[in-house]
Amino acid sequence: MPSASPSSLQAATGRRTRPGLRGRQTDPAALAELETLLAGARRDRDELIEHLHALQDRFGHLSLRHLRALADWMNLPMAEVYETATFYAHFDVVREGEPAPPALTVRVCDSLPCQLAGAQALRAALDAELDPAHIRVLRAPCMGRCEQAPVAQLGRRHLTHATPATVGAALAHGDFEPEPIAWQRLAAYRAAGGYALVQRLRSGATTIDALQTRLAEAGLRGLGGAGFPTARKWQAVRAGAAPRYLVVNADEGEPGTFKDRHYLETAPHRVLEGALASALAIDAAAIYLYLRDEYPGLHAVLREAIGELEAAGLAAPGFIVLRRGAGAYICGEESALIESLEGKPGKPRHRPPFVAELGLFGRPTLVNNVETLYWIPLLAAGAPFAGEGRRGRSGLRSFSVSGRVNKPGVHLAPAGITLRELVDEHCGGMQPGHRLLAYLPGGASGGILPAALADLPLDFDTLQPHGCFIGSAAIIVLSDQDELRAVADNLLAFFADESCGQCTPCRLGTEKLLEQVRADDWDLARLQSLAQTLRDASICGLGQAAPNPVASLLRFFPAELARAGTTLHETPPPATPIDHPTSLMGPRTPAIDHPVGAAAAASLSPSPGDIVNTDADAIGSSIPPDRPPVSPTTGGEQAKSSRLPPLLQKQDAVHPGLREATVAAFEITLDDVPVQAFPGETLWQVALRAGERIPHLCFKDAPGYRGDGNCRACMVEIEGERTLAASCIREARPGMVVRSASSARARQAREGVLELLLEHQPARADSPDRSSHFWELVEQMRLPAAAATDAATDAPAPRPADRSHPAIHVALDACITCGLCVRACREVQVNDVIGLAHRGARATIVFDFDDPMGDSSCVACGECVQACPTGALMPASLIDADGRGDSACAERKVDSVCPYCGVGCQLTYHIRDERILFVEGRNGPANENRLCVKGRFGFDYPNHHGRLTTPLIRRAGSPKGVDPAFDPASPLSHFRPASWDEALDFAAAGLRRLLDAHGPGVLAGFGSAKCSNEEAWLFQKLVRTGFGSNNVDHCTRLCHASSVAALMECIGSGAVTASFMQAAQADVVILTGCNPTVNHPVAATWFKQAAKRGTKLIVLDPRGLVLGQHAHRMVRFTPGGDVALFNAMLHVIIGEGLCNRDFIAARTEGFEALAAHVAPMTPEAMAPLCGVAPDEIRDIARLYANAGRAMIFWGMGISQHVHGTDNARCLIALALATGHVGRPGTGLHPLRGQNNVQGASDAGLIPMVLPDYRPVGDAQYRAAFEELWATPLPAQPGLTVVETMDAIAAGKVRGMYILGENPAMSDPDLHHTRAALARLEHLVVQDLFVTETAQFADVILPASAWPEKDGTVTNTNRQIQLGRAAVALPGEARPDWWIIQQLARRLGLDWDYAHPREVFAEMKRAMRSLDHIDWARLEREGAVTTPCAADDAQGKDVVFDDRFPTASGRARFRPAVPLPPDEPVDAAWPTVLITGRQLEHWHTGAMTRRSAVLDALEPAAVATLAPGELARLGLAPGVALTIETRRGRITLAARADPLMPEGMVFVPFCYVEAAANLLTNPALDPYGKIPEFKYAACRLAPG
Repeated sequence: MPSASPSSLQAATGRRTRPGLRGRQTDPAALAELETLLAGARRDRDELIEHLHALQDRFGHLSLRHLRALADWMNLPMAEVYETATFYAHFDVVREGEPAPPALTVRVCDSLPCQLAGAQALRAALDAELDPAHIRVLRAPCMGRCEQAPVAQLGRRHLTHATPATVGAALAHGDFEPEPIAWQRLAAYRAAGGYALVQRLRSGATTIDALQTRLAEAGLRGLGGAGFPTARKWQAVRAGAAPRYLVVNADEGEPGTFKDRHYLETAPHRVLEGALASALAIDAAAIYLYLRDEYPGLHAVLREAIGELEAAGLAAPGFIVLRRGAGAYICGEESALIESLEGKPGKPRHRPPFVAELGLFGRPTLVNNVETLYWIPLLAAGAPFAGEGRRGRSGLRSFSVSGRVNKPGVHLAPAGITLRELVDEHCGGMQPGHRLLAYLPGGASGGILPAALADLPLDFDTLQPHGCFIGSAAIIVLSDQDELRAVADNLLAFFADESCGQCTPCRLGTEKLLEQVRADDWDLARLQSLAQTLRDASICGLGQAAPNPVASLLRFFPAELARAGTTLHETPPPATPIDHPTSLMGPRTPAIDHPVGAAAAASLSPSPGDIVNTDADAIGSSIPPDRPPVSPTTGGEQAKSSRLPPLLQKQDAVHPGLREATVAAFEITLDDVPVQAFPGETLWQVALRAGERIPHLCFKDAPGYRGDGNCRACMVEIEGERTLAASCIREARPGMVVRSASSARARQAREGVLELLLEHQPARADSPDRSSHFWELVEQMRLPAAAATDAATDAPAPRPADRSHPAIHVALDACITCGLCVRACREVQVNDVIGLAHRGARATIVFDFDDPMGDSSCVACGECVQACPTGALMPASLIDADGRGDSACAERKVDSVCPYCGVGCQLTYHIRDERILFVEGRNGPANENRLCVKGRFGFDYPNHHGRLTTPLIRRAGSPKGVDPAFDPASPLSHFRPASWDEALDFAAAGLRRLLDAHGPGVLAGFGSAKCSNEEAWLFQKLVRTGFGSNNVDHCTRLCHASSVAALMECIGSGAVTASFMQAAQADVVILTGCNPTVNHPVAATWFKQAAKRGTKLIVLDPRGLVLGQHAHRMVRFTPGGDVALFNAMLHVIIGEGLCNRDFIAARTEGFEALAAHVAPMTPEAMAPLCGVAPDEIRDIARLYANAGRAMIFWGMGISQHVHGTDNARCLIALALATGHVGRPGTGLHPLRGQNNVQGASDAGLIPMVLPDYRPVGDAQYRAAFEELWATPLPAQPGLTVVETMDAIAAGKVRGMYILGENPAMSDPDLHHTRAALARLEHLVVQDLFVTETAQFADVILPASAWPEKDGTVTNTNRQIQLGRAAVALPGEARPDWWIIQQLARRLGLDWDYAHPREVFAEMKRAMRSLDHIDWARLEREGAVTTPCAADDAQGKDVVFDDRFPTASGRARFRPAVPLPPDEPVDAAWPTVLITGRQLEHWHTGAMTRRSAVLDALEPAAVATLAPGELARLGLAPGVALTIETRRGRITLAARADPLMPEGMVFVPFCYVEAAANLLTNPALDPYGKIPEFKYAACRLAPG
């Protein structure tokens, strides 16, 4: 095996590569089981929970193999499936190696009514009696049968008034299905007048307005908790744009609540009629009925009832959708319920916007609870309601009563009734031997009132002054036999267990509150601080209401607490704050400043305005209070799901600063000062512009990051609002009065949040990043020194660090679950690896299925590292053996540009001791801080031990070639060191000798797209003026030469017509022959984000691609069938009249010839050639043509063919025929593969054109260069890369100068190329390492790596950017421009450049494309797009808006004929070989295989095949495979890829030990002179 790189040596010593793709792969058997189970089911995202139920029901648990299959089947990220499955209590996720749960589960309800009835003893008895190997016993929250407590659930059957004996008997009987329910069938209901209301509404006999008036007169309110008038809710939702939805909230999880079950069991059709009437009132597109999973019998009833409606024609099939909860109390909150309906974890959304504005699927949504709907038909029929009531109240109210009464149950009583009246008149009084002590008027959330207040009316408003509320009217009656501290413990444990975990106060505060209450000594200061933080800073009513039980006990029952042994004390004020400069927050204030006693207890109680509830409609309202609806594109606090974040909304191609200036500003008041705000700005952004940087953790002030509002560190106070608001997510509104720095309440909430987080952090000295944003914020907020430097004594035990990934260190004990890494992965990079699984205090960041990061599907872009505010995710290179690190350890930072692909990502090098420690993305126009694995972690190649640091001259007699015995890192076996003078003299003398002996054509030069524009300019100038020929080329010849040829021919320019950022504006984007997620990962983020916003991606490729998971259409076509496919699309567009006739007439020529050419190329005629069904061709053609704005992107899958120019001609014709050029969101864009391939081409590294693409035969243009350079220039085009190798073989070229290129690896048919290189009489190589090409050199000149030089580069978007030297050159290495100049001088050229800026100045004199762009401007602005119209103007992102740069100003159509590949497959050579790049490795691997992280991620050569292809060969993934073509053979490891089609193999060309280009075909495209890298006939065999 050849040995030419460090990695090849490692591979030879046993390093193995992955046998499959990253992360877990789908088990075909599990997928088959899933497809059988879900046959006929929809795959939409909102069906996820239903499908999880199907798996749980069928297999008794959720295995990871089935979850992986489900993710694949639904095209969902693994993390999204896992976080949903682990959020809900009724799903049992079982990992590999874990036992599956027993076949039977017994759940014992431990809600307060059941606890009062002995549930704890019942569970203890069952634990002792039952064999856990066969039956597991679990606690369960409220099962909604509180009147029959205690309750146990055996399988799906509920056993009421359960005892160990009755449970044992039931187990022996073996009936575990739901108990039968006697319910009123449709016929009986209709016989009693049922559905008359619906029929009258449909017929018009009763109008919606009349019904609405009737409900308003009756005073019907939402009866789930908030009590909002039903008629007003209808009006608010009906005002929104269609489609609108009705959601029925039947997820009554509040302990003590069971009235929904009562009404649904007794009169399901009455509820359904109310739902249909509500749906008619708002013209709903569908009804979604969400029923809690604890009611399995009711699910069967409702399925049958809905079936009856559909059969009777009263409801259209599918109009009423029954959905099943999965065990999450929080889903009773309406926005969390909507999240669950959409198939996600049930986490409440922020308000505004309200669900009436942006609800289910982002549409206006009416949410009603069951009892409200139950009353609608009755009230419409004239049933008494408004006339009922006591004490001035109107209407009737259903009370769920449980606890110490004789007749628990649902009791219909007049509004305004008191607890005492309710118990005496409806509940049969107290149980014998029990005296009323206290009662809960609103379930667990509603607080606890003493018997002394039992004569208060049980109504929405009367309880608030006493710190309680009615909520869902779940009344739990307590007696003198009950221990109130145990009651509070039960309720707080419930809140802690049911917290969704989204926001810091609730996630951590409920646990901390429970911990405090379980102590015998209650710290009132700590309780008060916790309570206030929970109330002020929690997102929803669960956290806001959690302190209510404790507050009630302290307010009303101090004597009972004392009798229970509870002592109360006050902590002294905190220690002296850290001595830091005054922060923007101001000084910290003590949490409590009054003595222990009644005042302290009162401080724990909510004020009347603080009353909150979590059930149904209770947390705020589903509609905005007395304000007009918000449009779907505006609003305040954003909904996390249905409302897309700003990143994922359609964006105008306008710089944000300019956009600000063009919209109408308005005024708000911030801390008593009027300030200016703009539409769409958050309060955080407004404050920042006003000079205040509000503390934040979960928000990142960077492009692409939306506010999430979950950490609650940025709370502000808004006049007129009950709770504080998260400034990072609340949008400013005209007239708002906001208090931030001046608000003690906001300051205390922020401090409370930080204190909770500090208690769960490792000590700062032990932190993975002691300079993290988190610790900076701790200092800024002046928290006590002890808390800021040491971990709390009760902090959780450290979690072991995850060191499985070579690039990223994971320390989740420092994680604050802020979700920034999730958004970084899911929304910014759209890689979909990271999720937030589980809930409450158990919530945790996961990779895929909670796999080690190194085993996950992570692509190591590192966005999560750059986003993490605590150091939980850090560059592994910064972490010591003990897990400690410091992100501020660099001595200096230098801004530059990434040296890899053509995206042109800006970055910052962090440097210490002249070495790069780590890299961060910078806010450049192309990347907006984003990087890929190469840009972020591939920075260390300049420090590789094989780096050249001194010139080398070949030893006499040492053979030229890729010698397996040669070690590139120890080259002195074949070369000797030389001084610079000796090496340069030797190099120049050899070139001069050949020139003098044979004339100008004897020499050739290969420049490099890895070098700067200035170096490219000097190199081509040297060849043309020093060598006397145009024999200069570079890697564009092997990349996009055919694309440039077609673009020059058809539109007069080889550059892209629009940047890839314009994809954000497009309606349709075609991506063909490119694999951006691998080759242009950051550009791919723009495409993936566009797809999330609604842009339709059409991916056309012979292979299945990861990008296809985001595509509207992923179309695979036959390799080599490009022209046939594109011509068929043109046939459809022209034949169906979909072309843009106005554009064609005004802007093009040659259309009629094209139309005639494609007339016979029907989809039916072309389908056999391209392998795409005719209807599919028509569909994608229509999608593209009918789009308002559409773009086409392509890569080397288009260009690297013998018909590559024809391929590009067809794509250009598609754009011209539809007019998709010259407007925002339209254009043609060949994605450039190297960092400066655009700039090097612009600068003239092409044999047939001078700089700026003017033909060398253009005498006038050539004369201008002759004048500039004071030298005659040749008029004949030079040799291309492949032609040069042929000329060497023919003896016409005898000497070469190769700068930074590696043709011994990159050229096709490497046997031929290497033989040619060996034949050269004199070869000068200038490079960083002894590459494979350098092994043929006579002299090697040690060059400069990108981080060691100054210079400009031009990316694929035409953006010129400035790279800056960050570290010193090692040893005797020299800048490339300096070396070129030294050779030029020795060849007799009078050059005297002192710095690259002087070279750039010379370029400006000759290149019009650089008009209005100078070095100073680049230093100032960082990036400028060409062309640029003025010194102070932005460059044109979209060009050719009025004319094309052709003689006529028109673009030209050029027909193309479908031709076969140069060597089609046949029986002897049946498989298509395709070559290309890997994500981790770039070009020939000279740089990336010398980067520690990149080489660790992909250490050895692989060939990728379909699993079926491997099976045909009888090979397992990972074993050796031999690939042979007519030119050679290689052996390498086989890797399975289910996206690959059979009959094809893909090989990256970066591995010298299995060099793919030993196999490739050198046949050339006749126009672009590019080889056919993308098609070679081969055969496969076991290795």
